[in-house]
Amino acid sequence: MNEGEQTGLATMRDCWITGGAAFDLAPTAWKTIAGGVSPDEQERRLLAIAAQALDVALRPAAPKTLKRRPPLPRLALPMLPERLRPLLRAALKHAVDARRKTRVVKLVASRGFVLHPMDWMPSDQNSPDVYAPWIDWKASFDGERHAPLEKLTAENWDEFYPAARRIALADMRRSEPASARLLVEAKASGESAEVRLALIELMRFGLNPEDAPFLKSLSADRSGKVRELAG
Repeated sequence: MNEGEQTGLATMRDCWITGGAAFDLAPTAWKTIAGGVSPDEQERRLLAIAAQALDVALRPAAPKTLKRRPPLPRLALPMLPERLRPLLRAALKHAVDARRKTRVVKLVASRGFVLHPMDWMPSDQNSPDVYAPWIDWKASFDGERHAPLEKLTAENWDEFYPAARRIALADMRRSEPASARLLVEAKASGESAEVRLALIELMRFGLNPEDAPFLKSLSADRSGKVRELAG
């Protein structure tokens, strides 16, 4: 359907909305199909043709180039049983904001389950770590890039997706707390307030007196939430 036909169809629709007859406005081919009957039947036939045109001729076309994503990664925990999903969806519906929804998700994770992706998908860094593969899957624009397998360093910091980076830092804080702190000191200032807050929260792993100078320095951070957490 070309632009002129689309304009004509819109004019016919406006005529029907105002209670008028659109037979005289119809394309010639449509008049041939709808003609030879009573005026009311003509309008009904035109309405049927117009509905078909809207459903088929104006159906959005798929982009010429599509990018294939890999399957959604399998998580470390099993999905919530099917029989419990209606209750879960009800709980999410009554959670009025993202923070409360995250609390529901964390509760389910603490019971050893993850949510079905059709019920919920992680959208920020506050999601339980078990969802890190999904966060990174969403962050990958073309679905081909993967977080590196080597140890997190200042040099490959930007090669890690945020969720994978957070998990790597948490593991490093448990085994090499000083090295992890130095990484956070070097890189956190260049991140957004939300990401900085998530990074500072990782300092709770392996917290020791050597971390005090860095945490005190955060009293001048530009984010109030970061200052409050560090204090």
